[in-house]
Amino acid sequence: MSLTENQKVEIINALHTRSNFNRQYTLVNRNWFIRHMIEHYSASGVADAMIRNTVRTFIDSCKTIVNAKRNFTIGVNFSTAIVRSKLRRRVEVVYGALAAKPELAQSANENLLDFIIKRRYRAVMRMDYFVNPNSGGYFRYPKTCSTNTGYQVNEDANTFWVAFNYLGRFFKLSPPNPNPPQVLASFKIDKLFTRKSDPCLGNLLDCARVLSVVFMDTLFEAINKDTLFIHLESKPDFVVTTPPPSSVVLRHPHLSICHVNSDVNAHFIMDSTSEGLFSKLDVPATDLQVGDHVYIYNHPLYKVFNPNGSWRGEHALVYDLENRNYRSSSGFMFGGHGKEGTLYQFYSAFMQELKTHLERAYKIGKVHLEFLQSVSPVLGSNALSGGGTVTVANASLNIAGTIEAVILFEYQKTIRYSDYERNGARQTVNRFVIVQPKQFAFWIDDNNTNAAVIAAGRPTIPIPIQRRIAPASGATRTDQYDPEFYSIPYRKEGSANVEFYDLFRKVNGSIRIRQIRINDLFADPFSVVPGTSDLKTTQPKVDVSTSYQTFLRAKGAIN
Repeated sequence: MSLTENQKVEIINALHTRSNFNRQYTLVNRNWFIRHMIEHYSASGVADAMIRNTVRTFIDSCKTIVNAKRNFTIGVNFSTAIVRSKLRRRVEVVYGALAAKPELAQSANENLLDFIIKRRYRAVMRMDYFVNPNSGGYFRYPKTCSTNTGYQVNEDANTFWVAFNYLGRFFKLSPPNPNPPQVLASFKIDKLFTRKSDPCLGNLLDCARVLSVVFMDTLFEAINKDTLFIHLESKPDFVVTTPPPSSVVLRHPHLSICHVNSDVNAHFIMDSTSEGLFSKLDVPATDLQVGDHVYIYNHPLYKVFNPNGSWRGEHALVYDLENRNYRSSSGFMFGGHGKEGTLYQFYSAFMQELKTHLERAYKIGKVHLEFLQSVSPVLGSNALSGGGTVTVANASLNIAGTIEAVILFEYQKTIRYSDYERNGARQTVNRFVIVQPKQFAFWIDDNNTNAAVIAAGRPTIPIPIQRRIAPASGATRTDQYDPEFYSIPYRKEGSANVEFYDLFRKVNGSIRIRQIRINDLFADPFSVVPGTSDLKTTQPKVDVSTSYQTFLRAKGAIN
């Protein structure tokens, strides 16, 4: 027999009083904690009649531990005011660790518990106060240096970190100094946290690689960090051979500035062996804890309008739990490289950019479709019924590696659209180009003249619009090019299926824009396990076995 929902609620209501927990642990978290432990003990085989007392005993034990450890310190200095202000964050870290692995409440595992909570807290504090805001000068995106062509580490660290390419740019530790005194890996890592006022002299990395630096830094919470890093630096490289035709053998070092999710067993974050220090776990969104790493997706339409933009997705850490509802404006607080806030805040700000792109595409696309509805275009100059002209030309362009014939439409017509990132300020476009590769599909090109498109030899950042279904045989031009049937095609991350955003909608017989809503963005916000709703996370590895803790002691991680 298992407890009914009403029985669970009864236990929660009986135990969630503030006096049973540390005062910093909010009601919503207390309710979550009790429910989580009810389900844990039920799954562990505890009899239904014993669940309430078992959970109560564990709650009491956790309160004692949290009260004793709530002011734990880490090896990064912060002001007294900041330390005081983050008391709730530390309380949430300890409760989260105990709920995820109740064995950590046992006195025999206290040193392991300390190592876990300090690493979680340190990661979040580094992201909160060193990575962010980017203007602080520790980490920036490559675009902030106009002369830079890719990722780099700062000028103080670049003698210790050597760039190499494998599935993107990585950095590996330079070989240890063969003669004493040896430059320790911990020193080389610490140099990455050097402030630079000039972006071109500082760290220029994306969110995935910054997070690898943050995770590497959390290992400084080892009791003897140099012993641990000497061990990690001495681990054998992961050797890979690139696919033909190059077939280059690459040695991927264990300690590296790397993409946090790439290459199983290739580096310290992905090491799933018995000596791994991180775990890739799948968890329900409601079970996220402070310090968990998640990948937050932007809406796939972002890549249509800004294929090279930095906000296609964000590797982020859970900062604070708040009301534990990621859809809420008061939900989980996240922090990534240059972005901090709730997911609602992330998406609310992004919506202004996407709404601007969509309105501009709507206005331009509507002009083109209305022209095609009215007449059959001819080469050369064509007059537009509402004023303006369109010059039509034939061209051959490189389309995905193949030279194809297209029709170019260079419009000289003024359109106005709202810039929602600037409080709806009106923007004006006087000239724009449509590239039409086939009858019922076209692209809005980034160039604004036919000559510029032909000179480029290919479409430039093309925004696609196409008819979802072919018109009926014998349909009139009005029906063939009715905007109501035209949409923006896009693909979700990791999916081969084409989906459509219906930009045009008919209201009382008139065409209107269909603007994006925040619920559209919440459709697929996280990287999840295929076929489930569980989120893919990265966390400090928790293994209470004697063998694992013996390994940690031998390598200087814990006492």
